[in-house]
Amino acid sequence: MSNKRDLKAYVRYDGSGRAVPGGLILNRFKPGMGNWSEINAYECCNGPVPSSFVLRLTFNSIENASILVGDASNLSDWNTFFDLPTLGNSFTSVEIDGTTVVLYGASDITVKDYLFQANNNLLQIVDTGAIIAGGKMSFYNCDELTLITLPNCKSLPFSVEDDYGCFENCGNLVEVNLDTIEVIEDSCFYACISLTTVYAPLLKTVTPTNIYGSFASCESLINIDFPSLQTAGDESFNQCYAATTVNLPNLTTIGDRCFVNAQSLINLSLPSLISAGYGAFSFSFILSTIDLPNLTTLGANAMQLCGDLQVINLPSCTDLGGTVGDDSVFLTVIGSTITLTVPSALMTCNAGNPDGDIQYLQANNTVTIVTV
Repeated sequence: MSNKRDLKAYVRYDGSGRAVPGGLILNRFKPGMGNWSEINAYECCNGPVPSSFVLRLTFNSIENASILVGDASNLSDWNTFFDLPTLGNSFTSVEIDGTTVVLYGASDITVKDYLFQANNNLLQIVDTGAIIAGGKMSFYNCDELTLITLPNCKSLPFSVEDDYGCFENCGNLVEVNLDTIEVIEDSCFYACISLTTVYAPLLKTVTPTNIYGSFASCESLINIDFPSLQTAGDESFNQCYAATTVNLPNLTTIGDRCFVNAQSLINLSLPSLISAGYGAFSFSFILSTIDLPNLTTLGANAMQLCGDLQVINLPSCTDLGGTVGDDSVFLTVIGSTITLTVPSALMTCNAGNPDGDIQYLQANNTVTIVTV
């Protein structure tokens, strides 16, 4: 138990330098994720409390903000633009701060479908809690957007009729803060090629894909860190080429090709994973160690072209590839020295012989088998 004298005060700021409501903790150490800063403990207990939600929209120029809505300094124009009060409680005042429009007082906003679609003048969206849901393609192809902070947002829908996600193709997007979201829909951040940081501590589900995975082609995403995530659908992290660390301690199910092309990943441990789909880890060329202690079902072609594998830990696996034959689980894994841990039943399941995938691995590599 920490001594009270050891406790420090930390506040989490959004990208504009404003404190996020609820983003205040007492702890010995600063959290590893999010924009936390140490503050004076007296300020922690006596600082001002925001009286209303604030939405800050930063543009490359105020003139372009006015082109979008009519008059960037006119409150009525902003309420009309967001379709308030129909889609939420209206803004009560507006200020202009350089190239940033500061909107006060609104709450429970659902962003209108297609509202900012392909707007290349919007640079940042920093909300303290007014927005509770995005709309279909509401920020699709906003190519200059770099920062999104939506602490109360609960929904970012996929547009089935258009086949596009809410922030898809935001090519310069770098940081996303989604403090309370639990589900991220299909294609939501697809092809956000500059995205490096996603803070979503309550995220539980990344939905199965219709077109592209939710974080597919996020080529700059280094840390896949979602401590509450339980389910990741097909291709969720496909082509996350730069990912070097994965922290998914509660992940139980992943779909087909979920981590395909994780080309910078060397070690992968998914302690709660039970089921992995077709090609789940394939084309991860430098993956050396894969530790799946609770996995029972592994899809065909799951580790295809993972040519640097040295340690494969599957002590609970009862279904290797779908059949007892060769399902190409280890296709083109050739010439390596590998330690494979599997249940003893997999060594006799094929008419007294090992599962066909194990036979393939043994025929093409130097394999030490550890049975449990």
